[in-house]
Amino acid sequence: MTREEFVTLLNRYEPISQQDCSGLRLDGLDLSGFVFDRVDFSGACFTGTKLQDTIFSGCNLTDASFTGVAMSKCMFTESTLTSANFDQSVLHAVGIVKSDARAASFQGASLEACSFSTTNLNEAHFSLEQCLKTSFYQTSLELTTFIDSAFELSIFFQNKLNTANFDQAYFDRTVFNETQMQGMQFHEMTFHQCPFIKADLSTAEFNNCLMASCNFQGATLTGATFQHSDCTNAIFIDANVSQAVFSNTVCSQSMWLNAIAARTTFTECDLTESIFHYANCEDMTFDTVNLTRTDFSWANLRNLRYTNLRLDDTLFHRSLVSSSALLRLPGAIEKRDYLYESELWTESARTAY
Repeated sequence: MTREEFVTLLNRYEPISQQDCSGLRLDGLDLSGFVFDRVDFSGACFTGTKLQDTIFSGCNLTDASFTGVAMSKCMFTESTLTSANFDQSVLHAVGIVKSDARAASFQGASLEACSFSTTNLNEAHFSLEQCLKTSFYQTSLELTTFIDSAFELSIFFQNKLNTANFDQAYFDRTVFNETQMQGMQFHEMTFHQCPFIKADLSTAEFNNCLMASCNFQGATLTGATFQHSDCTNAIFIDANVSQAVFSNTVCSQSMWLNAIAARTTFTECDLTESIFHYANCEDMTFDTVNLTRTDFSWANLRNLRYTNLRLDDTLFHRSLVSSSALLRLPGAIEKRDYLYESELWTESARTAY
């Protein structure tokens, strides 16, 4: 099909279906509001094209070029976008659903309120100026690169990310819930208030990372390492942190309720005002750790190994210890009287009925 024949079809203002538009140059055309169904746009050039509320359904867009295009509220469904080029493009409220976008390129692109759902993005290349309020849901991301990308209020949900490359990326309130991130390595990166709820981060490595107020509730962190990082106000409730290593890391005011932290090691760490209620800390190691006002009430501390602890108003109410020597250290508080009296009252009230 020639460009002139394509323009003739556009002038009918009807959905365009099952046409061969491969290799066409479409620059300067207004494709807003059009519906393209099973159209072959392979190798077509959309640079300079106006795309708003445009729908591509079952289309072949292999090697198509959208370089520098600003598109809004467009939808790609069950389409082939293999090696398509979106470099320097601006995508607003664009959805790519049940499509094949392997090896697509988004270098220098900007995404806002976009959605990638059940789409193949294996070996795609992202280097995003902005990724705002954009979601990746059940999307294949094997060997996908997100180098030097900025994410804000975005979502990775139920994705396998452990072969993706996020070097030099920045994350602000970005969600990683139920993702697979085993063995990933993060160096000098920022995760600001990011949830990792029920994520698998086993053997992952965080080195010189800022992770203040991150939420690891229910996550698997078995064998993970945190070195020279800031985990202030981090949440590890119900997380499995067994055999993890925290070195020269700030974990002040962190929450470890019901966490499994057996054989976990803390070396030269700050756990000031942290809470370990009902946590399993058996065989844990503390080496040069600040436990000022840390609360280990009802925690399992059997076989705890420790050297050079700093205790100050550190509470061990009803904690399970192998040796009472820990409770006799300066700054240790074996029990809180008001908690003890409250428990006695609760027990007596229970037996009375």
